[in-house]
Amino acid sequence: MKSKIMLSVGVFTAVALSACGGGSGSSSPAPVVTTAIDSTNAADIVQAVAVTFTQFRSLANLKPEGESSELVAPRGLLPYSLDLSRGLRSDSVSTPDLVSGVVTSGTEDCPDGGNINFTVDEEDDGTTFNESGSETFNSCTFGGLTLNGSDSYAFSENIITGEYSDSANGNITLTITGGSDPVQMGFNNFNYAETGNSFTNTYTLSTFTLNLSFTTSTESFGVLIQLDSPIVESNGDACPDSGTIRISGTNGTFATGTFNGSSIDVIANGTPLGPVPCN
Repeated sequence: MKSKIMLSVGVFTAVALSACGGGSGSSSPAPVVTTAIDSTNAADIVQAVAVTFTQFRSLANLKPEGESSELVAPRGLLPYSLDLSRGLRSDSVSTPDLVSGVVTSGTEDCPDGGNINFTVDEEDDGTTFNESGSETFNSCTFGGLTLNGSDSYAFSENIITGEYSDSANGNITLTITGGSDPVQMGFNNFNYAETGNSFTNTYTLSTFTLNLSFTTSTESFGVLIQLDSPIVESNGDACPDSGTIRISGTNGTFATGTFNGSSIDVIANGTPLGPVPCN
């Protein structure tokens, strides 16, 4: 699963940064909205957001080995980091009686330095699984990645019917040091809420807001991502049936991407540019 996650991060980084003219970043986060959107970069930016969004969602719906429940929402938004957090907790925390509910908190060291502080509340009565909690990353370093920030989440699933709801919010900074020029990715003020069915892979994403930024030593990229309308997938396909993502740039510039079941219709500053693939 980790190779898919890293591919997702790599696709987003490469496409989004090329859309703004090169790499981006510095030792401190750039202003959240730093990129002007026009007809030359709108399609690339919309597709980068959509590709990464759908890949992160697919990863969020993978069930961890040995568990009946799904991964919770923030593990879809930042799957590698938050899947790591769950893995670290499972190595040292035993939760034998989920029927009556178990609240666990603690600190776990990360493989290459730093740590994660967490609190998690889990309950499983054999029909409904509930999990909620929060995580704080303190220079948590692993595999060329360093995480700082925090999130909170809530997840509930009927394990008989597959119906679920999940939500997450927080601020996470991810620094990628594996290349020649470190890249800092800011997932700021994200807010996510979704309902769906894990058996049929259908869902409605009702809330999605994210201040997304990339910085390197020479360039910066920053946009605000929101929903103009909920994203709905009713057939279990890879491309949602409906819903519109709005991406806002500097000086009032913007692009929208509207899912239609087979592609995404892109508009830049009011001018239609045509469809781009969902993946």
